[in-house]
Amino acid sequence: STTSTFNQVDIFSFIMSGTSQNGFFDGANNTSRTSAQSTIANNTSNLFIGSYDNAVNTNFEGTIAEVIIYRTALNAMQRQIVE
Repeated sequence: STTSTFNQVDIFSFIMSGTSQNGFFDGANNTSRTSAQSTIANNTSNLFIGSYDNAVNTNFEGTIAEVIIYRTALNAMQRQIVE
């Protein structure tokens, strides 16, 4: 597992491509999983960033400086350029 240090800037990025999901922490692939869902629903549901749904005590405690959402999954080179 990876730990962030207080007052340190970290970059978290997530890629969903088909049923494959990968999470990156400061450029390193930190987690991978397969999901039964291959797309993000395009409907009127809320998108939560820094929280898991509206559940109690699941909010991110910190500051999110920037959020970028792309329509397609970035390849490794594109992700490095953005980070």
